[in-house]
Amino acid sequence: MLRKIKEWQVDLFAVPVSLTHEGKKKANSRHGILITILFAGFLIWSVYNLGHELFAKKNPNTINYDSFVDTPIPMELNKDTFPFAFGLQLPIMQGLTFFKDERVYKPDVKLVVFTITKESDGSVTKTRDLIDIDVEACRLEHFGDAWPGFTDLPLDMLYCIKPNQSNLDKIIIKGITDYTDSQAFNLAIVKCQNTTTDFSCKTDGEIDYKLTGAWLSIFYTQSAINPQNFTHPNQRFRTSFVSMVSPDLYKSAITKLNHLNVISDDGWLFETDKVQNYVKMNAPTEYLDLTPSEYGFLWNGVFEISQIVTTYERKYTKLQTVLAQIQGSAATVILILVVVLQPYSQVKFNETLINELFDVKMKKRNHQGKKRGKSLGKNKTKEEGLNMQKQNSKVQTKEHVPINDVKSPNSFSDRKNMERLTSERALLSISNKYEEERSPENILTPTNKQDAVQSFKT
Repeated sequence: MLRKIKEWQVDLFAVPVSLTHEGKKKANSRHGILITILFAGFLIWSVYNLGHELFAKKNPNTINYDSFVDTPIPMELNKDTFPFAFGLQLPIMQGLTFFKDERVYKPDVKLVVFTITKESDGSVTKTRDLIDIDVEACRLEHFGDAWPGFTDLPLDMLYCIKPNQSNLDKIIIKGITDYTDSQAFNLAIVKCQNTTTDFSCKTDGEIDYKLTGAWLSIFYTQSAINPQNFTHPNQRFRTSFVSMVSPDLYKSAITKLNHLNVISDDGWLFETDKVQNYVKMNAPTEYLDLTPSEYGFLWNGVFEISQIVTTYERKYTKLQTVLAQIQGSAATVILILVVVLQPYSQVKFNETLINELFDVKMKKRNHQGKKRGKSLGKNKTKEEGLNMQKQNSKVQTKEHVPINDVKSPNSFSDRKNMERLTSERALLSISNKYEEERSPENILTPTNKQDAVQSFKT
């Protein structure tokens, strides 16, 4: 059986080589402490900055696009999805004030239902049904949560859809009129005619005076998506559509209502999609007929569902993404520090190594020796303290050897010279340890060192 044996690196005395500094596995320096503090501060800043995105959910990755669908999802019109109001204004020369007078005009609102029937012989029959939709004077309750945007309007002079209909449970538009069963919302402004009303209308002169150059105003809420708003991305605002009417003209319009979807992936670890649906009204497309309508229509608009769906997709930061970003940032900073500080670290390491092997003392250690001498002088007599400082100065005063003047052991090819050099270094290292204890009886003088070296050679 083969057994894997761990390889050890040993010196000439079969002592394992360990990466230690002065007998310790860790070494501290002022520069290292400063860099460690800066690096820890950077990590704390990264955790706070990236973690804030995780909890605040302010800046999601957002894309939006339009797509075409053959059969769009049915759309319900109510005070929450599509609140609106409409009315007529007098011509400019009469002050543009809103007015209601059923002896001049009246609103006609219906739900148009188209049904397509395929016969056995292959023929297609298309039928149309009209369902009346009740209207009433507007109140703030007709606008749901969007009521603050309608407070400055003369609501008593405007028309709104009744919440509770006599003929319908819900007002739903759906389908495509050309080839499927469909439902559309129809809004018309009709001139008063004695043949179609139960009461007498005003004279044609009075009607023409108020309707020639009058303005139809439709006030509604428009959708604007703000991806940074996590809970309520649809920031609705009030807008209006205005069109001039006249008894001598007939206008028709087609208005498309679009689905506006917001898909939010707000899961912390896994994908979790939440869909919010809103309604967006496109600008009406008007058609002008210079011939007056025989039914008295001044303006007739159809509101249909659109096959274009606008989608916003929001993806929020997940926990694993934050951890990966922190790890990447930390690795980048460490790489920069290694590249920038490598020359400095190498110089300091070489200086420390030379001082350890060749008994070269730095000025900092001389300064420490003086301090120790002073402390001893205080404890003993003044004369003994001076003698101790003299002895320390003899031992500590060495010539500083530059790094570049020291030859690397690898440059010696002769084995005997290598062994001699290693032995001298070992003895010198032992003497340095005695010197650090600062005991006079343990300090080796240069003469004693030379004798120790000569004895080891013999």
